[in-house]
Amino acid sequence: MASCTEASMNWHHSRFRVTQNLESYQLLWLDQNMTETQENLVIQKKLRGVINQLKVFNKMKNCEGHLLNLSSAADEKVVLIIADQFSREFLALIHDLKQLCAIYVYGTTLECIDEWRRQFSKIRGVFYDSEEMINRIKKDQYLREKVHEKSIGISIYNLNHNEGLEQRNAMFMHFQLFLEIILNMKPTPEKTKKELLDFLRVMYRDNDEQLRVINEFDRNYSMDRAVWWYTKYTLFYSFLNKALRNHDFDILTPFRFFIRDLFKQLSDEHQKYLGTLTKPIIQVYRGQAISEEELKLIKDNVGEYISMNSFLSTTTRRDIGELFAESSTTGIGSVKRILFEFHIDSHMTNSKPFADIRHLSHFAEEDEVLICLGTIFRIKDMNFNDQQNLWIAKLELCSSDDFALKEIFEHEKTLMQPTPSLLHLGKLLGNMGSYEKQKTLIQQILNESEDALEKENCYLLLGQSARFLKDYDMALENNFKCLELQEKAGVDDVNIGQTYITIAEVHFLKLEFDLSLEYAKKSLILVPEDHLLRANTYRLMGKTHSKKAEYELSLDCCKKALEVQQKTMPKDDKDVGLTYYWMAVAYENMNSYSMALECFKESLRISRKTLPPTHENIRIFEEHVKRMEAKVNII
Repeated sequence: MASCTEASMNWHHSRFRVTQNLESYQLLWLDQNMTETQENLVIQKKLRGVINQLKVFNKMKNCEGHLLNLSSAADEKVVLIIADQFSREFLALIHDLKQLCAIYVYGTTLECIDEWRRQFSKIRGVFYDSEEMINRIKKDQYLREKVHEKSIGISIYNLNHNEGLEQRNAMFMHFQLFLEIILNMKPTPEKTKKELLDFLRVMYRDNDEQLRVINEFDRNYSMDRAVWWYTKYTLFYSFLNKALRNHDFDILTPFRFFIRDLFKQLSDEHQKYLGTLTKPIIQVYRGQAISEEELKLIKDNVGEYISMNSFLSTTTRRDIGELFAESSTTGIGSVKRILFEFHIDSHMTNSKPFADIRHLSHFAEEDEVLICLGTIFRIKDMNFNDQQNLWIAKLELCSSDDFALKEIFEHEKTLMQPTPSLLHLGKLLGNMGSYEKQKTLIQQILNESEDALEKENCYLLLGQSARFLKDYDMALENNFKCLELQEKAGVDDVNIGQTYITIAEVHFLKLEFDLSLEYAKKSLILVPEDHLLRANTYRLMGKTHSKKAEYELSLDCCKKALEVQQKTMPKDDKDVGLTYYWMAVAYENMNSYSMALECFKESLRISRKTLPPTHENIRIFEEHVKRMEAKVNII
C-alpha cells in the first residue's frame, strides 16, 4: 500500500526543469558570432561540467536583461564569458552588479585588453584557446565554490517585538518544524533514494560529469557513508546547502532521506564522541566569509538566539579557523571575514548532536567537528579585531527547550502525532502561505495513495490550498470528497466536524452566509466542549455574523472562540491572532474604536511573530492598525 511517506516527487521534475537554477552559480556566454558548430557544442558541454547552468547569448541586451533579472536573487552568482567584440561601455554597465563575480574574455585580438583588465577588476583572464579558458574557469570555480559553500544561512530569534524581528522569528520556527518533520518521518530508504536520484538525473541530464557522480552515489551509497558523501564537496553538498540556506522546503524534500541519514550517523557518533571528552566544555571554530547583511543581523542581536541552517563544519584549532577566514574573501567582493567561536557544554540536554568526524570524512586528515543543522546557539559577544581585520562572534550552545517559541513549537508537534509525514509538510507549506507548493505536493501524494484515511487528509488540504488560491468551487469539491470518504468509513464525529467547518469557510468566502452558518452549527453539534475546533467554529460564526451586520452576535461568538483558545492552545498561536482581528472588526462597527485598535494591534503582533514576512495577513493587519490609529486620533 502506498503512503505519503513514499510518494515520489515527480512534481519536482517538471517544476524545476527549466525555470530554476538549483545551484548557486550559473555561467553566461555572450558572443554575437555564436553558432551551433560541433566545436562550440563540445566547448559548452565541457563548461557545463564545471558549472551546470549554462546560458548562451548573442545579443548584448538579452544578456544584460538576464543579469538585471537576477539582481534580487540573494543566492545567485554569475560567471561571464564575453567575446572581445563587445564594448567597454557594456562592461562598465554590468561590472558592478553584485551577482556578477567573474569575467573571462575569450577569443580576443584587442590591443587595449590590458587597459580593460586595469579598469575592470572582475576580469579573471583573457584567452584565445578554449582548453586554456576551461581549465582556468575550472580551477577558479573550485576555489569559489569551496569558499561560497562554506557560507551558511542563519535564522535569528529575538525576544523583542518589532516588525522585522518578529517575522524572522516565524521563519526560525518554521525551519525548526520542517526539520522536526523530515527527521522523524517513517523511513523508506530505497524508495526515497530512487526519488532523489530520479530528480537529480533530470536536473543534470546534459552533464556527463555530474551524471557519473550520481551513478557512483547510486552504486556505493549506504547510510554509514552519509558523512563521507556530504564532505566530498560534490553536487550533493552544494545543492543541499543552497536549499538549506534559502529554506527551499520543496526542493529539500527529495533530500529528506540523505538529511535523515546524516542526522542518524551524527547522532550515533555524538554518543561515542562524548565518551572521549576529558572536559565538559569544548571550544570549536569556524572561519568564513559573511555578507554585510548577515553581519549586521548578528551585531544587532547579541544576547539572542541563532540557528545555523546547514550542517556546520568546525575545527578545534583556532589557527585553522582564522586561516579559513583569511582566505575566504579572496576575489569575492563586498563580504567580510568572520570567525565563529562555539562554546559547547557537552552536558547540555535536548540539543542537536555534534561529533568529531575526521575518521568518516572524505578529507580524513582534517580536524573536523560537525554540528547538526538547526542547532540553536545564543550570541554572547561580537567584536572586531583591528589587527587581523576579522570579526569574532562568540556563540554558546543552547538547549532546544530555551527559545521562547517553544510553547507554539510543541503545540505544532502534537498535531503531527503519531508520526510526521509529507502530509504534515504540506500543512506547514500552507501555514507559511505557500499554497501553490502545498497544492502540488498534496496532489502528488493523492495520486499515489491507496489509503482511505490518507486520501481524506489530502482532499482536506487540497480544499485548503484551493480556498486560499480563491478557487472556491474546487475547494468545495475537495471538501465534499473528503466528507464522502469520512461518512463511508464511519470516522469519528470530530473529523467530520472539521470537514463541516472547512465547508462553512468556503461558503463564507462565496458570500453564502446562511449556508456558512448552517454548516458551522453542524460542526458545533459534533465537536465536544473545549475542543480547539470549537474555537475555529465560533470564530467563523463571528465573522459571518459580522458580514451580516450582526455585530453583537459576532463579538459574542469571537469571545467564545477566544475562551476556548485560551484553554487549548498557546496564547500567541496564529489562530488567536485571527480571533482578535474579528473582535476588532466587531468593536469598530459598534463604534468602540479604542477596543478595536487594541484588538487590531494584538492580531498584528501575533501574526508578525508566527507567520513568514511574505504572508498577506501581515500586510492586511498593518493597514487596519494604521487606519484605526488615525480614526482614534481624530476623536
